[in-house]
Amino acid sequence: LSNAGYQPVLFQSALIFLAEKPNLGSACLIADIRTPGMDGLQLQEQIVARKLDLPVIIITDQEDIPLAVRALRAGASAFLEKPIEEERLIESIEIALKGRFQITESDAELTRKTIAKLTAREKDVLDQMVIGCTDNVIARRLNISPPTVQIHRGRIKEKFKARDMGELVRNVLALRNE
Repeated sequence: LSNAGYQPVLFQSALIFLAEKPNLGSACLIADIRTPGMDGLQLQEQIVARKLDLPVIIITDQEDIPLAVRALRAGASAFLEKPIEEERLIESIEIALKGRFQITESDAELTRKTIAKLTAREKDVLDQMVIGCTDNVIARRLNISPPTVQIHRGRIKEKFKARDMGELVRNVLALRNE
């Protein structure tokens, strides 16, 4: 981040960050979803509850669609999966610092066209993903097996050419909130 011109400030934990209430000016918080004491999503919820004007990027070491949906619906600017490419992180920070994520017209059109190319079953799976269902819940609701859900999810990701599921979910949610 320093090489990209940012001045990162590190905190030992989410609880220390909240206790210190730092005045960071124009800043963006990057929080890991899985940390002891208070995880990144709980920290994001505290930031919202305390009405702190601070965009949040949540990072995770595993693809977890329900958590991604929960974080994005709660206002996270991005939900990124490790390993995170430097360019992707910088791009996410720049978007977060500009304000709430807005889907561009070209991204909205591409998202619409891609949704139109999905099979009926893939659309069903996508609809369930976007409301935050786990693979097991999707499988039960659609009367298919969890491995079949994973296959459909993989095909959806391929068709969207999404770098990660967080990006895919963010674009679909933004399109549906237009």
